[in-house]
Amino acid sequence: MLPYDLSEIFESILYERKILSFLDTLNKKLVIVDKDENIIFINEQATNLLGKRASVFLGKKISDYLYGANVKAVLEKGHCLTNVNSAFYDFKNVVDITPLEINRDIIGAVVILKDLSSDDMMIDTLKLCNSISRELEMVFTSTYDEIIVCDHTGKILKINEACKNIYNMESGDFVGRNVRILEEKGIFNPSVTLRVIEKQKRISITQKTESGKVLIVTGTPIFDSKGRFVNVISMAKDITEIYALKEELSKAQKTAEAYYYELDILRQEKTKPRGMIYKSDKMDKTMRQAQKVARVDSNVLITGESGVGKSMLAKSIHQESTRLSEPFVSINCGAIPETLMESELFGYEGGAFTGARKEGKLGKLSIADKGTLFLDEVSELSLQMQVKLLKAIQEKSFTKVGGTELQTSEFRLIAATNRNLKDLVSRGAFREDLFYRLNVIPIEIPPLRDRKEDIIILVNHFWDLLNAKFGTNKKIDAGAYDVLVDYHWPGNVRELQNCIERIMVTVEKDTVHVCDLPALLVDSTLDIVEKRGIIPLKEAIEEVEKSLILKTYAQFKNTYKTAGALGVSQSTIVRKLKKFGCCDV
Repeated sequence: MLPYDLSEIFESILYERKILSFLDTLNKKLVIVDKDENIIFINEQATNLLGKRASVFLGKKISDYLYGANVKAVLEKGHCLTNVNSAFYDFKNVVDITPLEINRDIIGAVVILKDLSSDDMMIDTLKLCNSISRELEMVFTSTYDEIIVCDHTGKILKINEACKNIYNMESGDFVGRNVRILEEKGIFNPSVTLRVIEKQKRISITQKTESGKVLIVTGTPIFDSKGRFVNVISMAKDITEIYALKEELSKAQKTAEAYYYELDILRQEKTKPRGMIYKSDKMDKTMRQAQKVARVDSNVLITGESGVGKSMLAKSIHQESTRLSEPFVSINCGAIPETLMESELFGYEGGAFTGARKEGKLGKLSIADKGTLFLDEVSELSLQMQVKLLKAIQEKSFTKVGGTELQTSEFRLIAATNRNLKDLVSRGAFREDLFYRLNVIPIEIPPLRDRKEDIIILVNHFWDLLNAKFGTNKKIDAGAYDVLVDYHWPGNVRELQNCIERIMVTVEKDTVHVCDLPALLVDSTLDIVEKRGIIPLKEAIEEVEKSLILKTYAQFKNTYKTAGALGVSQSTIVRKLKKFGCCDV
């Protein structure tokens, strides 16, 4: 038994004139019952709906008029109830039932009637919205493309099944976490969501996952009705197979190029001077000039940096000339001491000096009779020796050391130097008359860095020779070719040949990758960036990043140590090395 009289409370509340007036003016169809389900109040809006006076219902059980709604359950349990499938006095209604409480004791309930006919449109709309929502959820769940929904801070709110399949992870590994953390861990890199948050505009990028998949990702910002940035939806399409096909195509193109270069070598053996291997237009122009010169006996001065192939060009000119069957005599003027140079050039009579052979010796000029005399590094001759050489060139005659008899030699002269003879003449270090005697037909060989088309064909040539020499069948990865081409080769062809032999001997694997190349080749990246001048920042950063990672990996030969030294994750190092062509990591 309650400690107060409920009927008195109802009477004091419900029959107060102002309260009654207020309840009648409400735009609600209102029925109030006591705890025994007796109707104690019905307002004017409800009677208008039912078409009956209030006196018809007052004091009656609401269960006599209300069907399909359990008022008793509300009074007993104190829960609110909404029932669409109900009827009050033959009128279909949506019914809301709410308990009335005083000091937590239920003293009755309020029943609000809603005319179903007026709410049909709202209900149909709700049903339509629910249907659309279910369909959208089905599309979200079943779509083949990855979908990630994030808030404006990058916190992941929702992912679909495709996302889990792409990353081989569960929803719990994503939902609630910030994409920044996942990017740092290398699960995907870079994050399009972070870029959309920064720019607040639609952005598309290529993204690589930790598992090695390649995705095209588009991030779209979402704004609310007030224009506030609230969410980011990113959609990704897995293009790993397409990317792999592209890589295979690139490798096929490299292979085709290699075959082309091999065919080009064979063609050059038939049509070009022997010993010279090239493809570039610059070198082709030089060789065509050499072919013209080979038909005449004019003196030739070959210039170019050390290692470009000056001696080979001299041999090529000899081999293309009418003197082919006669001797090609070469002497390196910088390798022979000054005291021995005269006897080396002109020869000596027996007993001409201490240690001389009794029978004497023929000089290089005598041996080159009717053939070709090649003076390499001619700039290293002393001034005294230059005078004697000039006379021999002009008169085609000379006297042996210690002899008196005049010797003659009908030789064709080719000289070479890696120094600027004009500059030496101006400084008095080289005779002007000898310079003009040598410089009848000048031929300059361009440095290897200025004819990069020749690098790959030379690499293939030296590689094949060494494979045959060592009885191996090693190959070069396409990425390694790119590094070899980008290197500036200060030592030109000679340095390239030595480098290829070093790689062939020291690398034990069957296929040489970028990370197997000497550190010197990788260290040159910064020099390349500087020499190229102003280039896009992204391109420069990628070049420096590549150089630093390859250099560090070449030192440690371990991805974990490399990652520790550079302060990044091991998975990042593995991914980068694979990108740079180190396929064995």
